[in-house]
Amino acid sequence: MARPTKINKKIVFFFAFFAATLQAQHLGVYHWAGAVASLSHAEADLSRFPVDTIRIFLGGKYDYEHPENSPDRFAGVPTPLTLSAIVALPRYRALFDDRKIQTVWLTTYPVFNYGKGPVEIDLTRNVPEAEWRQESAQMAELVEWLYREYGSQAKVVLISNNETDEKLRQVGDAPRIAKDLAVRMTAVAQARAKFPDAKLKVFFGAEIKLWHLALPDGRRALEAILPLIHYDFVSFSAWEMVSNPALLSRALEDINLRTSANLTAEGRRSFANHHVLIGEFGHAREWTLPIEATLKPFLDALASQKTPYAVYWQMYDNAAGETRRFGLLDENDHLTLEGAAIGKMYPPVRLRSAQGKP
Repeated sequence: MARPTKINKKIVFFFAFFAATLQAQHLGVYHWAGAVASLSHAEADLSRFPVDTIRIFLGGKYDYEHPENSPDRFAGVPTPLTLSAIVALPRYRALFDDRKIQTVWLTTYPVFNYGKGPVEIDLTRNVPEAEWRQESAQMAELVEWLYREYGSQAKVVLISNNETDEKLRQVGDAPRIAKDLAVRMTAVAQARAKFPDAKLKVFFGAEIKLWHLALPDGRRALEAILPLIHYDFVSFSAWEMVSNPALLSRALEDINLRTSANLTAEGRRSFANHHVLIGEFGHAREWTLPIEATLKPFLDALASQKTPYAVYWQMYDNAAGETRRFGLLDENDHLTLEGAAIGKMYPPVRLRSAQGKP
């Protein structure tokens, strides 16, 4: 075999480095229960924006073919319905097969059925040990499936919940919510440990919503739950920054400082001191807030490497809620003002892995 040239050595170094760390900047877009309920459509539309990341919901209440909680969701899919069974469906699998997509972020809830169709685990009551085992098994099966199918690819899969503060508002019991997240994190860590040589990277994170603001009882998941668990990364659903974006950098730095002690060894190795990801930011056409002034701080935080990920909410307009018109694309698949602004304000994604850690 010919001896590698200097150029080849650099290439070998680049890919070796990539296996140990992540690309510095990832702009992404969320697709969850928008007016256009089509995962394949969203995948095709990604190429219209300077993004390499897509975030989707993975669980029993929404199947990207019917409205959320529709009685027809996952019709025809063999039971019992599990996370690995869902992600193996062609419309989900296509995201991992798409070479343009560097990171797939899965907002993940193991599937349970209490008699009214597939949903998530019910944390409003004492959870039987059998259900904790079921939750752990589904998470492990999902991660092992990902490594078996895509372990040779240098891609990233982020797995997280959605806004722990909202779960704290709904359930109230912080230790039970913490156990739910800990069960899932442990399952992810144990499953990926079986594939030490894989190029694929799978991480688990906890998402928070409140930094300066708090729930009516004064609590925040940042203080009530995150100190009780470990995680590879923290996701900040940064909606409270929309009205005061000048505080975004301070919020990212403070959350990073306050959550670094409970970072896993894998998270510390891969994210270093940039383990706080912007899991949601956006702008609605109903708002009087100026678009560019609202979005620019988030894009600047990404470009300046204060965070390795920023995910825009969302690809299409919301299907529900008082404020719905967040989409980058309208019902006719035309660029909205927000869609045009994202394309104008953020440069094409560039590989910077060899320059430094995320």
